[in-house]
Amino acid sequence: MGKTNFTKVEDLLKNNLTKIEMTRLGKLADIAQKVGKPEMRKLIEQASIAGAKAELDRTLLMRAIIRAVKEFKTPEFYQAIGISLEELEVLLKAPKELSQESWQRLQIIREKIKAYRQSYQEAHPETSEIALIEKQRHKHINKRFNVNEKWLPLG
Repeated sequence: MGKTNFTKVEDLLKNNLTKIEMTRLGKLADIAQKVGKPEMRKLIEQASIAGAKAELDRTLLMRAIIRAVKEFKTPEFYQAIGISLEELEVLLKAPKELSQESWQRLQIIREKIKAYRQSYQEAHPETSEIALIEKQRHKHINKRFNVNEKWLPLG
């Protein structure tokens, strides 16, 4: 079987990708031309900054809630924050489709999670991050290299 020459296909693909890129750049140039006025530019910059801040806040909110759900898997946790696991999964499934009321509800849930985490750490001080760090530090001070920890000590 002979070799297949793909140079024609590669050239056509390259040309079409170039056309697509040119149309995209043309659209961007049209937008930039419309925004050429300084007062329009300021409005767009302010809107984009506010939008970016809102998007960042929403992303951090989602990450905090997801982290807490992974950390606390007990039914008491869901009772403390006042929502069931199924409802929370529905809220977290499609964050782009949430209404403003849903975002406010998620912010209230985050505040409840903070309060629950603080009360949990007060009730269970052995699970605090500082206690875990001290435990691991003590474990690693006495660590011997290239020795299986399950072996009996040599002396």
